Amino acid sequence: MEFDPAIVQHFQSIRTSTETAMAAIGDLVDFSKVSATQFTQRRLQYQRSLEEDFLRRHRIGEVVTRKLKSGETLLSVSRAAPGVPLWLLQRYNTHLDLNAPRPGTELRIPKVVGKMS
Repeated sequence: MEFDPAIVQHFQSIRTSTETAMAAIGDLVDFSKVSATQFTQRRLQYQRSLEEDFLRRHRIGEVVTRKLKSGETLLSVSRAAPGVPLWLLQRYNTHLDLNAPRPGTELRIPKVVGKMS
């Protein structure tokens, strides 16, 4: 079964619990043809392929360290960092509680400095 990538990207951008996301996805995906487990496996496989493609085409330069400011989220930091997708910021900050990052926590921000040829 094929999935519309726009639907997958939409649900990957939702910042909520897995159960809530799967319930919302269940409203759009006919789980009589694919199980929730199969959907999740295919979604993760799709996400991995996007990440691998990004890393093949881009080069990471230095990594800047700074403290997370009050009111900031990883998503807001990612949006402010040129070319840094949220998943890459998460990969560089595995020490953070992604659901409740605390102000003052050390944050590592990779710099995407160019494209590979």
